[in-house]
Amino acid sequence: RFGIPDGTLYRREVASYVVDKFFGFSLVPPTVYKVIDNNEGSLQRFIPDACTGGGVPSNELQQLDEEFTKMLLLDMIIWNSDRHGNNFLVKDKRLIAIDHGFAFAGPRSNLRYVLAKDIWDCCVVEFDSNNEDEIVVPKDVAQKIIDMSSPSSSKLNSLRAVLGELIEEVAVDACINRIRFLAKALNDNNGVLPVDFKLIYNPII
Repeated sequence: RFGIPDGTLYRREVASYVVDKFFGFSLVPPTVYKVIDNNEGSLQRFIPDACTGGGVPSNELQQLDEEFTKMLLLDMIIWNSDRHGNNFLVKDKRLIAIDHGFAFAGPRSNLRYVLAKDIWDCCVVEFDSNNEDEIVVPKDVAQKIIDMSSPSSSKLNSLRAVLGELIEEVAVDACINRIRFLAKALNDNNGVLPVDFKLIYNPII
């Protein structure tokens, strides 16, 4: 993928878990940095008895709309360039987001995300390219994003510091700007992402 330095995919796996945990999405299994026999990598908790998203009947996926909304927000924040039906799992009516080596991609990479209504129509740059309806974000999720981005909060600085230990500075800066941009949109629209909402790689607030 454009803008992803060689040898950093495992760091992006860890960074994606950090973001997921920071916002309380509870989608990404615990993922940690690990060195085994002098080889650096990431280690993620295995989820037994889970089905890949592409193998789940569409009527069952439709019941997970709130989970998909959270995964959409996660993918926007981490600029995930590799989300598709085989890069998330389903178990016990919950989504499990996996395979984030191509997250925090560069500005020339497309944002890829999935929605419950069509998990295979996912390669887009602008949020409204394949979306006909507004997205209503759960109130607690929207409020947390807004609160974390408040000028009076130091939370984003803490997140920046942790991500800065894992990925390159330009990717961290773009991520923080996307969070602020997303928070402003949610705040301005009462927790709703309207159909004309557009997200770019590094928005300026």
